[in-house]
Amino acid sequence: MQRFVKSLLIISFLSFGFFNVFAGGPMLVDDITNSGEPSRWPFNATKGKWVVEVWGDPGQDAIIRRLVVPLLDSWKNVKLNLPDGSTIVTVALDIQYKGKLSDLEAYKDIGDITVSNYTLFTNVAEQDQTVTPPTVIIFDADGSITENYFAGQESEKCPKPKNCIAGFAAPSRLDRAHKVIQAGVAVLNGRLINGISNSDDGELASSTAEAEKRFQGIILHEIGHMLNLDHSQVNLEIADACSLSGSCEQGDQVVTMYPELKSTEQFILHRDDKVAISFLYPNQAFKDNFCTIVGEIQNEEGKGMQGVNVIARNVNEPFIDARSMVSGVMFGYDTANGTYHLAGILPNKEYEVFYEELNQAYVVELASTFSPLGVDSPKDFGSDIIPGPDGKQTVHCSSGGGQTISMPAIRIVSSELPQSPGESADEGASSQKKGWCSLQPNASQQVDFGSFFSYILIYAALLPLVVCRFFGLPFGKRSKYPF
Repeated sequence: MQRFVKSLLIISFLSFGFFNVFAGGPMLVDDITNSGEPSRWPFNATKGKWVVEVWGDPGQDAIIRRLVVPLLDSWKNVKLNLPDGSTIVTVALDIQYKGKLSDLEAYKDIGDITVSNYTLFTNVAEQDQTVTPPTVIIFDADGSITENYFAGQESEKCPKPKNCIAGFAAPSRLDRAHKVIQAGVAVLNGRLINGISNSDDGELASSTAEAEKRFQGIILHEIGHMLNLDHSQVNLEIADACSLSGSCEQGDQVVTMYPELKSTEQFILHRDDKVAISFLYPNQAFKDNFCTIVGEIQNEEGKGMQGVNVIARNVNEPFIDARSMVSGVMFGYDTANGTYHLAGILPNKEYEVFYEELNQAYVVELASTFSPLGVDSPKDFGSDIIPGPDGKQTVHCSSGGGQTISMPAIRIVSSELPQSPGESADEGASSQKKGWCSLQPNASQQVDFGSFFSYILIYAALLPLVVCRFFGLPFGKRSKYPF
C-alpha cells in the first residue's frame, strides 16, 4: 500500500458568511495498519473514560472561564433519546479544564499568548518528543494570531483572515503507533466579539452581547475538532437556506460541526453531533441501546470508493434524527475502502439510507475540503436511496439495540445512478489521486492549524473558507477547514 513519506494534517477552521463545507467522521485515523480505528485521546482505565486535559491562555483566563469552560460540558455530557422518550448518557469522555497555562511550572512565565509566542503550541512537532506538550485554548483577542497564521493565504473571499476566520483547531500531536492523541490546540478569534469598530471589522453582530451568543457555536465547533471530529453535511438544505444576517427558520437543525456558522443555535449539539462523539468515545450504554448501519460504496470497478457522503434519516423525523459519515473516512487516504458506519440507530424505527456528493462548492483548492480525499472527492453522480439487506427502501433493527445492519454494497458509476450491488472491494491502494490542499508541507514539518472544527469537522460542519496548511505531525491523516 502506498503511503506518503511525511505525515500531513490540515487543520480545521471556521469562518462565516462566505461558503459552506461538510464531511463526516474522525479527522485522524490509523493509517499505519489501516485497521479502521480512529485516533482518540488517552483512555483512563480507573475512570473508564477517555480523558482530555485542557489549559487556558493565561492572559485571557477570565473570558475563557466565562465563555469556553461551560461549553466543555456539552461534549462530555452527551445524552440521546431512547424510543420510549427517556434519555441516557452515551459517551465515556471527560474534558477537564485545568486552569491557566502559567500554573504549569514549565510555563509559569509565559504571560499572554500572542503572535510572538503562539507557535509554541502549533509547532509542537519541532519540540522535544520526549515531553508531551499541553493542550491549550488560545483566545486571540485582536485577531493578530489568526492574521499571522494565515499570512499569504488571503483571497478575494477573505482578504483579511482576522475578519473572516472565526477559529481554528485540531489535535497537534499523535502517537501514531497507538492511535493516541497526545495534545491539541484551539485558537478562537476574539476580534469578532470584542467591539472593535474599524470600517474593515468582521464582527459577528452589531452588539457585543449578540456576538458572544453567536461565538458560542464557534467555540463548541472548535472543541469538536480538537476532540477529533470532522465536519458534517447533515441537513445541508436547511443550512444552505440560513445565514447569520438573514433568516433561519430551522436553525436548530443546523449541526454544530457544519463548516460554517449559519445559526445562533449551533451552540446546541444536534443529534448528528451527539452520535458522532458517541461513536468516537462510546460508553456501554451507547453500544447496548443503539444499532449501527454498515455498508460500502464502490466504484464501477467494484473497488471501495472514498469521499461519498452517506446519511441515515428516521422517516418520521428526517431532520431531527439524522446522522452521516463519509465513505472510507475511517481509513487512510491511499486505501481503496469505501466503508461507512451510521451509528446511533434507534430500535424499532424505520430509517432511509441514501448517498450524496459532498458539496463541490467547497471541495476546491484553497477552500474547505473533506476527509479523506479533499479536492479529489468524487462528483457528478447525484444522490439515491441505498436499499436495505431485504431490498426494501427502509431499514430497521429490532428491540434491544446492539445490532449491526449490513447493507449491500452499492456501485456508483460516474454520473449515473448506482447499479445493482457490487462485489467486495479489492485490497490494495486506490488509483485515485489523493489530497486536500494546493499548499505544500513546509520543510520543518510543523503542524499548521486552519479550521474550526477539521474537520472540518471531520463527521462534517460549518465553514466558509479554508486556507489549508500542512503540519508535518508525527501522524498522517486528513483534516479540514474554517470552524
